[in-house]
Amino acid sequence: MIRKLIGAGIGASVAKRHKAAGGVTGAVVAGAVPAIIARVSLPAMAVIGVGGCLAKRYLDKKAAEQPSEPTPPPPKPAPQTAPLTPQTAPMAH
Repeated sequence: MIRKLIGAGIGASVAKRHKAAGGVTGAVVAGAVPAIIARVSLPAMAVIGVGGCLAKRYLDKKAAEQPSEPTPPPPKPAPQTAPLTPQTAPMAH
């Protein structure tokens, strides 16, 4: 029973993070997690959990060190044109 609750929680978090995959991926993960938990030993689960935490910490730190995308330069002002006056206006024949 606890395995199914853990699977449901993980599936829900996957579905929230990956909107493109939607609820189907979350449901597949929720169904697969209890089977994986039943076949993996407790020490292996601990190693997987610690490894996941360390990987997340490393990736978050790496993302914080990268400079953000540069802001685009402001648009250039439109060229100034002289207003049409009788002297500069094209003549119609």
